[in-house]
Amino acid sequence: MNAFALAWFLFWSLLHPFQSLPFPGPGGVVAAAPVSISLVAHTGFGNPNSSGGATSSALNTTGATLLVMTNMAYSTTQSVSDSLSNSWQALTQQCAGSVSCLTLYYVYNPTVGSGHTFTCTGSYAYCTVSAWSGTSTAPTVLDAQNGATSSSTQSLSTGSITPSATNELIISGWGAQVHPVTGLAVSSGLTILDGQNTTTYVGPSYDAYLIDSSSSTIDPAWSVTSTAIKMSATVAVFKHP
Repeated sequence: MNAFALAWFLFWSLLHPFQSLPFPGPGGVVAAAPVSISLVAHTGFGNPNSSGGATSSALNTTGATLLVMTNMAYSTTQSVSDSLSNSWQALTQQCAGSVSCLTLYYVYNPTVGSGHTFTCTGSYAYCTVSAWSGTSTAPTVLDAQNGATSSSTQSLSTGSITPSATNELIISGWGAQVHPVTGLAVSSGLTILDGQNTTTYVGPSYDAYLIDSSSSTIDPAWSVTSTAIKMSATVAVFKHP
């Protein structure tokens, strides 16, 4: 250690007697702590009486690094889009038969801002959307995915997933032919975010999330107190930087 570095060390020690190393040297920069994943905006929307799709209310997604949508429809043919022309990636579609089809979509490093609207298409589509900050902005943001369906049940697990690191974002979607939904719940510490109940034959759709702190394997289970004729569930994990 040269004389200048030694003098700096003594000066720093006098000013910060209770602060442990490492400390910034002359011209040095202390690395910032990773930003936590946070919810920016969210909503649920749908058009259960039409095959023409639906558009959400306007959201302010400023600051978001990840967009996630679920689309539950009475058909395998579905699509999603948004008013800022982002490119959406579709995960594996989960269909109970040829109906009760649930798909999760996402955009990494999206274009965001105020007045942001979202559209989903498909017969009698019910959809949810959420915007998140603090996620990875790389194309490899998706860590894992899984899903499952059932023809008649009151409970359905998505299938297990294991985050590769701590503090990752877990999103699960659920949809069914059940009207109305009663006693809806999801396990594994997830919190239900948005959804639409319905008195019609088709629908509804809900989503839930967890910012995981342990990177342990989980298998979220959705349940209702009324039997669903067709039920679909999906789950995905998105990486922290």
